[in-house]
Amino acid sequence: LCQEKLQEEDTVLTLKDVNTCSKGIIGLSGGWRSELDHLISGGSVKKAVELIKNCRNAFASGDFYLELSNPKLPGTLKTNDVILDLSRKLEIPVVATNDVFFMRRNDFIAHQVLTFINSGSRYDDCGAMMLPSDELYFKSPSEMSDLFPDVPEALQNTLEIAEKCNVELPRNGKRKKRMFRFAMDGSKREWLRKKCAANVDALALYDFAPLNADFAETYRSIVMDQVAHELEVFEKLDLFDEL
Repeated sequence: LCQEKLQEEDTVLTLKDVNTCSKGIIGLSGGWRSELDHLISGGSVKKAVELIKNCRNAFASGDFYLELSNPKLPGTLKTNDVILDLSRKLEIPVVATNDVFFMRRNDFIAHQVLTFINSGSRYDDCGAMMLPSDELYFKSPSEMSDLFPDVPEALQNTLEIAEKCNVELPRNGKRKKRMFRFAMDGSKREWLRKKCAANVDALALYDFAPLNADFAETYRSIVMDQVAHELEVFEKLDLFDEL
C-alpha cells in the first residue's frame, strides 16, 4: 500500500496508511517547524499528546521517537522541555536532531542568496523566505554533544536508530555515460569552466549592487569560490568523462 501510494504524484501518507505497513519502519515526531512543534509552541499540549499517541500507535513498539531540536533555534528550548516531560510520562524515547539546510556554518549566506534567487526575492525584501539562524548545518558528533549535554540518551538513540537500519542500494552496473551532442572548443573541462565563469554574471544575481557594491562583491566571491569547489569535485571524481 505504501509503495503504491508513494508512486503517485504529490501523495501524502496518513497515519492510517502508515499503520497498515509500518513493519520495519522507524518514525520520528519531527523537530523544528513540525506539526508537533507548532502545537506545543502554540500552547496546545493536549492536542500534542493526542498526536504523539496516534503516532506511537502507528509504529511497532520502540520504533517511534520524539525529536529534540537544536536548542539554539528560536523557541526550541521551551519546546524541548515539554517534549522531555511528555517523553517520560508517555514512555517514548527521545532523539537529538538538527535540521540540515547547508553543510557548513559559513554556507549560510550562500544558501540565503540561493533562496532569494529561487523565490525571486531581494535581500532587503521583508517578505523574503529567511532562515532564522546559521545553526542549520551538518553538525559533528562533538557539536551535537555540546547541544544536548544533559540528555545523553537522546544522542545514544541516534546510534540505536542507525543500528536498526539495514539498507542496501542495488548496483546496476556502471553508470551510463551522457555525452555532449554538440561541438565545443577545447576539452570538456575547459568548456565547463568557461561556461560557469561566464554565467555567474549573466545570471544577474547582483541587482542590489548599487545599494552596496562591497556587499555584492562579497556574494560574487562566495559564488565563485563555490563554483571552483564544485569543479574541483568533478575533477577528483573524474566526472568530466561522464558528461
